[in-house]
Amino acid sequence: MNWDALGAIAELVGAVAVISTLIYLSIQTKQARSASERAAYYAELQANVSTVDMYSRWRTYLQNPSLLEVISKANSDESLSPEEQIGLSAAFDELFVAAAGAHLNSIKPDSLYEAKADIKYLATVFDTMPCAQREWVRIRHIVIDVSPELVKAVDDYISRKNGDA
Repeated sequence: MNWDALGAIAELVGAVAVISTLIYLSIQTKQARSASERAAYYAELQANVSTVDMYSRWRTYLQNPSLLEVISKANSDESLSPEEQIGLSAAFDELFVAAAGAHLNSIKPDSLYEAKADIKYLATVFDTMPCAQREWVRIRHIVIDVSPELVKAVDDYISRKNGDA
């Protein structure tokens, strides 16, 4: 074999190696993109599961008979002991923070539910538990940092409900 033949074989092997490398890299890129898309999808699912968990904690609070008694007293404008007020505030803190987090997740483009659901849920709470409005006034300055859109929507609802609009 002469040098020209070896050079031609080397060029052929080099060309095959470059083509093989390009094919391998394109496959790797496609797999990486697919993995990235799946990770983003699962992150979105996790955010929605987390939202459900937050609302579940609120519902768990409501199963506590002593808290229900405190809410009943607060709705009747009876005075609460400092311990009862702490329990009431903690329960509503849980609800409002859950709603803010849920609302923040729901305004994302790929959310599994609409942002209006959080506002509708809070509206039912305000309608059935008058003490919730006082607790909202107490914590809204914290919630506004999480979801200003939710705060505006809730404030608008309360204003309409109270006939201020």
